[in-house]
Amino acid sequence: MKIRSLFAVAAVLLFAAGCDKVTDPSASDKPTLAAVSISLPAANFSDTCNAPAYSYAASAQALIQLATAYANPALGTSVNGVWTWSITQDGVTATMTARRLDDGRYSWKLVLNGTEAGSGGTVYTNWTAFEATSSADGKSGTLSIYDDSPTPSTTVDVIVTWSTGASNAVTINVEFVQENMKFVLVSNGTTGEVTSYTKVASTWVQEFHASWTAPGALATC
Repeated sequence: MKIRSLFAVAAVLLFAAGCDKVTDPSASDKPTLAAVSISLPAANFSDTCNAPAYSYAASAQALIQLATAYANPALGTSVNGVWTWSITQDGVTATMTARRLDDGRYSWKLVLNGTEAGSGGTVYTNWTAFEATSSADGKSGTLSIYDDSPTPSTTVDVIVTWSTGASNAVTINVEFVQENMKFVLVSNGTTGEVTSYTKVASTWVQEFHASWTAPGALATC
């Protein structure tokens, strides 16, 4: 399935869920998420500074969408306080559940079952692809994506954390656990900056830094 496939399933699930009936639209446990707005630099891949800056920022945006795409409160069904969204694509059924925790946050889980279409397709048996928690307003949270290469496992592959500070400045930290690298994006929706690091022994060493002054502006290093 891999991360890129999770993006595709999320998009299809969100679209299909628009046709689902909401069984309890007035439930007090209904998930509510606010949009997290970040700024992307120019989609210019010929500039040696801007190209990686755009790739990092776009990846952060996609991962946040992965954490929230299933969570539209107007879609899905609610039974005994557990909200559920589900779809089957390419032989795999993806089931997303969400519930409100005692402290007001929400807990999310995506479970896969089935065999991917095609020769040698990965077999998923009640496998948790990712888990997340988010604040009631969606402005902060944590997402853990598990590794399914070569086979589905409980090994954490990617950890994403996001928070919103003063003036709606969003900080997104994306760590690729097994690759010992991470990047941090900070954006207030207008300006943005991104810094990448690699882990040497137990120390994070900066490898790259870029910033941009407006959405679509060329990033500078």
